[in-house]
Amino acid sequence: MLLVENSVHRKTTSQAFVPLSGAALLSELRGSTTLRNHTDLGLAGGLRSWLEDACHELLPDNAPLQVITKASIVRSHLPIEREGVLTFEFLRGVLVSSVFRLHLQLGPSDTPFLDAMSALEADVRQGGIVAAIRALSPGDLADLQRDVHLHAKNFGDRWPLLQAAWLPRTGIGMSVPLAGGRVVLRGWADVMIGAPRHDVASVCLVSIRSTPLHPLQREELHFTALVETLRSGIPPFRLASYSTLTGEIAAEPVTDELLKGAVHKTIAALKHLGSATK
Repeated sequence: MLLVENSVHRKTTSQAFVPLSGAALLSELRGSTTLRNHTDLGLAGGLRSWLEDACHELLPDNAPLQVITKASIVRSHLPIEREGVLTFEFLRGVLVSSVFRLHLQLGPSDTPFLDAMSALEADVRQGGIVAAIRALSPGDLADLQRDVHLHAKNFGDRWPLLQAAWLPRTGIGMSVPLAGGRVVLRGWADVMIGAPRHDVASVCLVSIRSTPLHPLQREELHFTALVETLRSGIPPFRLASYSTLTGEIAAEPVTDELLKGAVHKTIAALKHLGSATK
């Protein structure tokens, strides 16, 4: 079924809701430039030590490799697979994210679905997703194409041009080993904006969603911010989730309390994984 903006439940998006666009959307992503925190060079080290202690306490020496992702943090999400088959919603999300990244890099496209498929086909890691899309029925494939075109039009009409000086990057994978490599934290940012600095937090991480925003997605972003802090030694200054369906954006500053909360969630996920291996 073709998705339209007014299909969103009223509890999520009211009829009076007007999506931000242009300069207003950019302002929400940038936040206040006068309130950015000066970098605490010891913060990342302290967070890492906290996690290292938890790894040694919760995992036996012979435990297999434990990989913690955002899915480990928010286990109440619906599974992305159903009876071994990737869902329509998941496939749509992958395609929309791909089109969005291409839009930021190359500008608007008249053939967003074909462009996204070409990008996926060029990535050998996406072979299963490409095969699942090709296996769709003609009706489902047509629905998927229409959905992707709708989402592409939505963000094409609303998103501002990002200056090259802000170094917009897309599809950023993050990996942080702990406990001598026995534990790995893996994060992903659809978009990263801002030139890294060592004195002031300056990077914004953006998560692109093809569905209405959900509160649990904040916890996933908090985990991503923690991984980026451990990886680079510098925390991001701002996080944002953006829905290409509704135009909703949920942005917040990164604080020490936010990162500490992400550590607690990560330790809880580690405890869950550790108990499953016993």
